[in-house]
Amino acid sequence: MVLTYHRFPHLCLIVTSLCLLISPKGPAFAQNNTNGASILNSSTNPRVSESDFEALRQAAQDARWQGRMIESEELTAQLSLIATQANSTAFIGAAMVEQARNHMEQNRYDQAVPLLESTLRIFTSLGDEERMANSQKHLAETYRLQAKYAEALELYYVTLQIYERLDLKDEISSMHNSIANILERIGHYQRAIESYQKSLELHREQGNNEGIASVLYNLGAIWQSMGDNDLAMTHFQDSLMLDLEAGDLKGIAYSHNKLGYVYNLQGRREKARIHINEAIRLFTELKTPRDIDWATSSLAKLELDSGDLVKAKALITGVIERAEENRYQTLLTHAYVTAIELALTEKNPKDAVAYAEKGVQQAKLNNERQRLLVLLKLNVDAHVLNGSLDKAFFALQQQKRLDDETFNDNLSATVAQAKTATEFMRKEQQVVLLENEKTLQQATSAQQASVRNVWAIGIASLFILLAVLYRSYTQRNLNKHLGDLVERRTKELKQKNEELQSAYSEMEAISLTDKLTGLNNRRFLENHIEADIERSIRQFTDFRDGKTERPSSADIVFFLIDMDNFKKVNDEYGHEAGDLVLKQFASRMQSVFRQSDYMIRWGGEEFVGVARFIEKKDAPIIAQRMLEMVSKFEFALPNGKTSYQTCSIGYVSIPLMLTKTNELDWHTFISMADACLYAAKYSGKNTWIGIKDISAADLTSANVTRENIALWHGQQKVELTTSLPSTHDIKWDSM
Repeated sequence: MVLTYHRFPHLCLIVTSLCLLISPKGPAFAQNNTNGASILNSSTNPRVSESDFEALRQAAQDARWQGRMIESEELTAQLSLIATQANSTAFIGAAMVEQARNHMEQNRYDQAVPLLESTLRIFTSLGDEERMANSQKHLAETYRLQAKYAEALELYYVTLQIYERLDLKDEISSMHNSIANILERIGHYQRAIESYQKSLELHREQGNNEGIASVLYNLGAIWQSMGDNDLAMTHFQDSLMLDLEAGDLKGIAYSHNKLGYVYNLQGRREKARIHINEAIRLFTELKTPRDIDWATSSLAKLELDSGDLVKAKALITGVIERAEENRYQTLLTHAYVTAIELALTEKNPKDAVAYAEKGVQQAKLNNERQRLLVLLKLNVDAHVLNGSLDKAFFALQQQKRLDDETFNDNLSATVAQAKTATEFMRKEQQVVLLENEKTLQQATSAQQASVRNVWAIGIASLFILLAVLYRSYTQRNLNKHLGDLVERRTKELKQKNEELQSAYSEMEAISLTDKLTGLNNRRFLENHIEADIERSIRQFTDFRDGKTERPSSADIVFFLIDMDNFKKVNDEYGHEAGDLVLKQFASRMQSVFRQSDYMIRWGGEEFVGVARFIEKKDAPIIAQRMLEMVSKFEFALPNGKTSYQTCSIGYVSIPLMLTKTNELDWHTFISMADACLYAAKYSGKNTWIGIKDISAADLTSANVTRENIALWHGQQKVELTTSLPSTHDIKWDSM
């Protein structure tokens, strides 16, 4: 039998690689390449250079990343052929990795696994530690997508150790994100959020927006599973913005699917349909069948909630059939939930029980604790509908045991949620000052959420029990037990809340964090800004005195940012809507400014951003990006509503040319930025105006007023920049 390359490319590569490994030449490949630095040159056909091979491999990767899968597979086939002809073990291993990644991208995991296992052996034999780790990473990802969480987690941890030893920061960040994803799926929320936070910090340090988008997406999934759809929506929107900016088609598709799912949960059916259909279109373009069905299951849920049961049934039945055939285990449990809800709506006990039992079994096999809890609850409903009260009681007992096991985990997860929200952009120097405040705020949030969780569990269980225990004395005993448990836990949490509230009142005075948005407050700026200004001015003073060369990235820019027409939001939609908008505004501000910058809630709807140690020529870019980040994307409001907002910005750059900047109090710079902010408002809003330099000899802290700045501008003593067509269009008063 002859194996043709195009029909069995991965099998040919495996056979070739094994022959190379056992041939007399095999050991020679690794003899002089123990560090992996020159492996590709060691036994390569002279007609094929390493640079040519790498260029072709990069082209295959780029095509795959951009969704051109046919082109990527054709390039990978060329890559494999060249590797075989070159008789290079390293080339063959690299080609097999690309082929495996193509399989992964199109959800063909069973075909990817043997390829990756072979590449792992190849790179291990060659002593190429980095490529060996990369193969382990891809193999672990395949295991994760097959719901083999234990195997995946073990491989991820081993791979993380290698990346840390090699100091590969991008890969370390990615590993923390992947580890967190598995921890989330098996119900370890606290550890998951801590890993996500670590990944987010590392990605921000490296300016990796693609990595940031991935972490925000995963955090959004956690908030959604915990019932905070508004916070989940904010994270998915932020993730989509970053994916669009990067052109990551698959990331864009995932974000659209999640946005559609959450919009549906909020009752915003039409917006949900737009996003889900866009996800299906993109996944179809990318030729990823599992992901197509994942989005299709979201569409089935939408049709169910919209009342079209016939269409919902056709969609979800097809998803389940294909998922069972292709062994998409995680998709199966997700689809079973919708199928059970559909059967309960149709009053179809037979299908409800059948899907519920399958779902419970599959969730146990997948080790998906949170999904198992959902399915057990639906299993109770299904058996009650079917009249099989004994089985309903047994399912309820299982559910209750799982509730008890996860109670402490959920409490810790809520604490971690508060920690992540309030420390999202926390600076290193805050650690000691904020430690007590953090602990108290987190525990307070955890207590409040836990009270709701306990009551929700207790009330839901009691209602079910009333139906089931109507005829059963033993079930009435369980009802009493649950009631006692709820009452005892509620009393404990109430007492804890009183203690925390008392302690928090004492600590609130020294807080450096705004409770609503999680940004810093004025007190934080007062504690840190003077040292920064002094450092900046000292560098420029040394330059002007001829002691040093002109400093680079030494400017500080104060941005005073105010939301336009914010009062209208509170008046039309209420203060709850206003608070939600402010939280989203803070999140968008975090996507514009760097981790090393200061982001302050100044008061009400007014914010301060301090870009530290930049080139002042970049200030207009930052201001324009902030305008666009606010105005181009809608803000989510309660009850499924949305609203577009704008903001106005005034800024000032430090130090100012030809002035005695070091004699000015930092509040003076805020006053300058405030004058520009008012001018931006008077000039039509959704505008920025900035002071680049001032040469007014009579400049003092006492005479910085909007009127004087307007006067100095007319005298050409102030250099302004603006988003308006011309500085002559600036209006300095409301007339």
